[in-house]
Amino acid sequence: MLIVKDVSVSFQDVQVLDHVCLQVKNGEFISLIGTSGCGKSTLLNVLSGALKPQSGNFAIDGVTIEGMSHHFAYMPQNDLLLPWYTIMENVTLYGKIHHRQKETMQKASQAFEVFGLTGYEHAYPFELSGGMRQRAAFLRTALCDADILLLDEPFGALDVITRNDMQDWIVQMRKQWNKTTILVTHDIDEALYLSDRILILKGRPAHIVKEISLGGIEKDRDWLDEQSELRKNIRNLLRGQADA
Repeated sequence: MLIVKDVSVSFQDVQVLDHVCLQVKNGEFISLIGTSGCGKSTLLNVLSGALKPQSGNFAIDGVTIEGMSHHFAYMPQNDLLLPWYTIMENVTLYGKIHHRQKETMQKASQAFEVFGLTGYEHAYPFELSGGMRQRAAFLRTALCDADILLLDEPFGALDVITRNDMQDWIVQMRKQWNKTTILVTHDIDEALYLSDRILILKGRPAHIVKEISLGGIEKDRDWLDEQSELRKNIRNLLRGQADA
């Protein structure tokens, strides 16, 4: 259980986050959605330890976390695969840094099929499609000894078709790879399709203004196509046109 309590962040006397509070259960997938610059990525940076909040704190299972922590693994929008490393070398980089490469390679070998990368262990990043590169980056993140994955618009640079394919893949992968996940996205459909809960950030400074629970729903593309009213409500709330 992750509990974030009253986290506030300012940059050069401009407050970005205002007393943000949230809870994330073990194995839950939540999305943070809001307009550009509202502080979504800032919150991920706080959790990853890259940024210290001006006030507030967060804890995992009752233990307060400060600075960098093995509890979190961060995946940015760009895959950041090292072009001079093979895919196997890239996804096991965490193990190499922590002198556990053999163990990590064993885990990676078992996971390549799940992540749709079988046969590309010894390929280089330039030999993979954009979607495959993102899956490799996702596998590298998942192989870290982390309880919680922090995903900062990981599919934002992909074309629409590839992005939809990646979303479908995430839905299937969750059944085999149970990780607590916090996703930052601008894409309302992506948030609806992938999330157990959606948290909407709004305001300057930003705070959570709405929580939408989607847990326990069997989702597919047909279900997503039927969510026009919910999609409209979220869009209006983000635009300030309605309190959805």
